[in-house]
Amino acid sequence: MSVATRIDAWLARNGVWFMPAALGAFAVLMLATVLLERGRIDEAPAIVLPHRSVEAARRGTPVPPADTVGDEVPTLPSAMRSRDGQVEVCGVGWTGVDATGAAALDAVAGAPAVAVQRREIVRQLGASGDGFGRASQLLLASSSDASGTPLRRLVEQATTTSDPRVYAMAFRRCQALMVGTDDAPTCHSLSAPQWSRLDDGNALPWLYVLEEALRRSDSAARDDALFRIARARRMDRRAYAIAAAVADVAGRGDAALVAAWTLGLDAIGIDAAAIPFSPLTDACRDATLASGDRRETCGDVADLLLERSDSLDAWVAGAAIARSLGRDTRSIDETTQRAADALVATGGDAYDCRHLRRELARWQSDAAVGQRAALR
Repeated sequence: MSVATRIDAWLARNGVWFMPAALGAFAVLMLATVLLERGRIDEAPAIVLPHRSVEAARRGTPVPPADTVGDEVPTLPSAMRSRDGQVEVCGVGWTGVDATGAAALDAVAGAPAVAVQRREIVRQLGASGDGFGRASQLLLASSSDASGTPLRRLVEQATTTSDPRVYAMAFRRCQALMVGTDDAPTCHSLSAPQWSRLDDGNALPWLYVLEEALRRSDSAARDDALFRIARARRMDRRAYAIAAAVADVAGRGDAALVAAWTLGLDAIGIDAAAIPFSPLTDACRDATLASGDRRETCGDVADLLLERSDSLDAWVAGAAIARSLGRDTRSIDETTQRAADALVATGGDAYDCRHLRRELARWQSDAAVGQRAALR
């Protein structure tokens, strides 16, 4: 049985859309592999959070049910200590679970000692003297502050920054919240072309230009955006940058560790939204490749995503385009198989202190070298 079929079967058998923390990276790879083997990608998965649904992270595009549920589905390792509807969490003790059996992270984050450390980490981000740290503080605050003040301050910072990470943070937060109209007029001051000027050589801003061109049915703007993506030097998502910044300023002790972990997951969840790979793969599907120019452009796009990207979702999108071009993708499938097998073999308690330290260290490493390193 192929890895995609085994993964599909596991999802169908377990019927869950959430993953415990120890299997977060495995969840990414599972969904990526299913899409790769089927040769389709409606919306490339970015990061699947342990405590957030796949639909939320991927804008409501669930993986279809398995065609076959066989006996070859691997048994996933025990990922947590549990008893009577509770799991044991580092520094917190026994705590309740959500409907999926994972720790109820709102309760974990709200534990008194953890809540104190979360506030301290957010304060440290803002006091770091680094524009990216201050922007990260505002981004995290924007997810829970209904007043809109943190978002407005983040956008204001972006309009004067020379740091493309800060600009991208604000622009993508506006996109994810579908704002920029009457409820957040300051978002009108941000644009993907300006982002591209700050982040020269990065294809990511042009995905949003492509998405907007397709929305307006503007074929000239579509072709220009596709050309610019094909000619870009790299595709940088910087998926773990904010989580790594959180880990960098975390204090010592179990409560600080858990606080950094929960805040990092919040950051990853915010980052997972609004990456429009679907318009790109749609522009390079079989029906669009009759033109020689379009075929060459899409070939360059596939090369960019497969060879010069830093994230799994870009890599998955590149593989889907390569399939549409009729390329042999067996080496990609083999790499995915090896990574999936290695992740299936990973055990340990999802919420023990040692595992959480490894998670924070992984975020820092992935921020430094790129999420793609997981498949190399």
